[in-house]
Amino acid sequence: MMTLLMDKKNPLKINNPRIEALDDAYKWFLEVLDNFATEKNITAEEIADLKKIVFKEYMNKKMSYTLDHKLSILSKYIDSSMCSALRENSLKEKPSTSLVYMKHTKHLLSNEQY
Repeated sequence: MMTLLMDKKNPLKINNPRIEALDDAYKWFLEVLDNFATEKNITAEEIADLKKIVFKEYMNKKMSYTLDHKLSILSKYIDSSMCSALRENSLKEKPSTSLVYMKHTKHLLSNEQY
């Protein structure tokens, strides 16, 4: 089960173990690539091209992991909502409804609350 942790500096950033591992692997790979390039005398253009390719794949994988994480949260929410709705529908001992009157339009609205 994945935990949902918020970053203290950026509340919109969600820390996911798979994304953190991917970030660490990307940083490590760039360090290894730089060391390899200095040992083998690879030109700066070739290194830049390799870094662009690696960055593109890194971003694709990060988007995939982020989307998977977000969809799993949404799926859990929908699953629990459906279970709650089905459970409430099956019990149906006394439905709880409330009526709301609007002064301006003078319409009667019914709102079922579960």
